[in-house]
Amino acid sequence: MKNLSFLVSFFVAIHITFYGYFIITVKNVSSYFDSLGERVEIILFLNDGLTDMEKDNIFNQLRSDEIIERIEYTSKAEALEELKKDGEFEQQIKILDRNPLPDSIDVFLKLKSPEVIKETAEKLRRIEGVEDIYYTIVEAESLSTIEKTILIFKSWFNILYAVLFIFSSLLVSLAIPKKKPGYGVIDALIGTAFGYALLYFFHKEIFSKIFMNLSFLSRKELIIIAGIFIIAGVIVRLPKNVMEK
Repeated sequence: MKNLSFLVSFFVAIHITFYGYFIITVKNVSSYFDSLGERVEIILFLNDGLTDMEKDNIFNQLRSDEIIERIEYTSKAEALEELKKDGEFEQQIKILDRNPLPDSIDVFLKLKSPEVIKETAEKLRRIEGVEDIYYTIVEAESLSTIEKTILIFKSWFNILYAVLFIFSSLLVSLAIPKKKPGYGVIDALIGTAFGYALLYFFHKEIFSKIFMNLSFLSRKELIIIAGIFIIAGVIVRLPKNVMEK
């Protein structure tokens, strides 16, 4: 009986560790690319010599645009001080007798698709007082492609894993001659606890060295996964005559 309980617990622990590891990986990778998406989409470089009134006019136009989430203004003096923090650039700047940097405005958008970024950037280029713009269309296209690839990969993995889970459940069920559903719950709980312990270990020892902002399984995900595998533990312990009914 102990060997049978170990088999079911091991079955649950391995599946939870394997599937949980995949879910945590996808969550952290997605979170990483989401953080990249929070970077500035458009930067406006302003003409030199603009009055405060002219700058306010530009700010008002940007704030009135519904597609823009927020803006951040950086004066040429602030940009110079930031550049001076780099020792190499500081020496080069000392050679110049003036500040060559322009005032700039970082523009963050509510929608981050490549099409929206490009269209908005070209519209903002026409604002009076804007000398030049820079927008991250290449990065946006790359992030969009990566996010779609992750979703496709996740969908295919879930399908393949479901097939593997059903197949392995049948094998475990056939390997257990004496089947008592009550023991299946206990075995599944033990396997779930062990599987989550392994996941937490991997989360701390592996993911912490790869990702800055760690994401673990949410409480809802923990409950759902545990529930699924407890049901699986009961099913593989069901007597054959019950299965046939």
